[in-house]
Amino acid sequence: MRMGGIAWMACCVVALPPVLGAQTVSNGAYVVRQGANEIVRETYAFDGTVLTTSMLITARQLVIGGRTVYDDALSPTEYVATGRLGSDSVPFQTLSVTFADSAHWEVSGAGAQSGATPLTRPYSVFRNLSNAHLAVVLLRSDRAAGGRQTFNLWMPGGAVVVPVAVELTGAEGVIDLAGVTMNVRLSESGWLLWAEVPAQNVTSEWTESIDIEAAVAEPSRPEPPEGVGESVFTFPSGDLRLEGTLALPTAAAAPVPVAVIVAGSGPTDRNGTAILGVQTDTYAQLAWRLAERGIATLRYDKRVLGATAGSVDMSSTTFDDFAEDVIAAVDAVRADGRFSSVVILGHSEGAGLAVRAANRGAAVSGIALLAGMGRPFLDVLRGQLGRQLDEETMAVDDDAMARYLAGEDPGDVPQSIQALFVPVNRLFMQTAVEYDPQAEVASAPVPVLIVQGETDVQIGVRDAELLHEARPDATLVIIPETNHTFKHAPNPDLASQTAQYTDPSLGIASAPGGALVAWMATLP
Repeated sequence: MRMGGIAWMACCVVALPPVLGAQTVSNGAYVVRQGANEIVRETYAFDGTVLTTSMLITARQLVIGGRTVYDDALSPTEYVATGRLGSDSVPFQTLSVTFADSAHWEVSGAGAQSGATPLTRPYSVFRNLSNAHLAVVLLRSDRAAGGRQTFNLWMPGGAVVVPVAVELTGAEGVIDLAGVTMNVRLSESGWLLWAEVPAQNVTSEWTESIDIEAAVAEPSRPEPPEGVGESVFTFPSGDLRLEGTLALPTAAAAPVPVAVIVAGSGPTDRNGTAILGVQTDTYAQLAWRLAERGIATLRYDKRVLGATAGSVDMSSTTFDDFAEDVIAAVDAVRADGRFSSVVILGHSEGAGLAVRAANRGAAVSGIALLAGMGRPFLDVLRGQLGRQLDEETMAVDDDAMARYLAGEDPGDVPQSIQALFVPVNRLFMQTAVEYDPQAEVASAPVPVLIVQGETDVQIGVRDAELLHEARPDATLVIIPETNHTFKHAPNPDLASQTAQYTDPSLGIASAPGGALVAWMATLP
């Protein structure tokens, strides 16, 4: 799970020269592969004015539908994209953009927000990984003029301008997109037939048709076991009303202990599903394991997700705002006569929120930190990025992050890290990096449990050890061969753990639940 604030679907606007040649009417599909593995499949229909697309990001089971309307010069006038997970019929998010003197964009559903950025004509629209969008962009390039044509690429998701250079010779050419080199091959009419990103071993190839829904797996989600009852539970937090799920042991005849489960980073919901394709059901399964042992839980959606009632302005939202939601959840269950003692179970970023909530007065008997950071936020983030990016990109990231946190323009950054510098998330990031995990846990006024998966590639065992060093009286439990979602993972390698992040039917290890029950039994 990516560290940081809420992310959303991004489109791109490219300033290009006037159209040369007739508009193309085309229907077809693209298959994108990395090596031998299919990573994206996309279908499209383009009539010269309206481009309709449907794109499946295979590993994440994320389906993005799009409709782009163009004028006679192939400049977009509007773009609407929807995102849904797997076979879900209802989108979790919709992005709407209109183009004039500015790109006016609005996200509804998960991560709701809006904004506008000035545009300079001429321009076009490009959705990351959409070869159909790229094909329309290339229709506008001046193949007759030849040579290297340099344009500006504006991305609403990152509110950054990046360089784009296109050099076409006949039916072949090279695109330099924010430092990423792409080779392309076009049809006689100028439509994109093939593309390659050599540095990433990625190829895209046109085909007449492909079935997207056939590749969409119906997720097999476990159901609550017998003896566990679930119900909707809402509670106020400031001007908002948040919604969660109570899991109760149905056989309980007297008030039972209750644990408030706090989700990890990004747009992660009450069950452990993130809108960017992560599907784990870790929090739901943990709730059931605890209910089977006589402990109730409340797991809830973050303030920008699910059935949140009220308006959320992410640009003014801080780390402590999320901690206040934790305190509000604690207050709500404390006021409910079905429960006795209360603890907080925070996972990943949620572990930091659990500690901060306790230090800000949450009336709890203890806090459990599951895969919690033991190092400062930026150290953890840099470690995660360092396993995926080269040294040159890391240097760019370091410089851009310093400017971003200082309230300045991060400058030109590679496409691979642009999502880290979304302006609307700046205040959250500025406040999150101020959090000192060791200092905070050392001052927590209640008993602490630290639980860490041995093969977690997001937060390491060293993080748990650092927390324990700062709080020697805490209970430390290292669970062998479990990853960040506490599912079985014998290898500490992200590639080998992909299934654990995308298959909700995989059960969590029994050890976390056992450790929590044993620890809670020791609390006053």
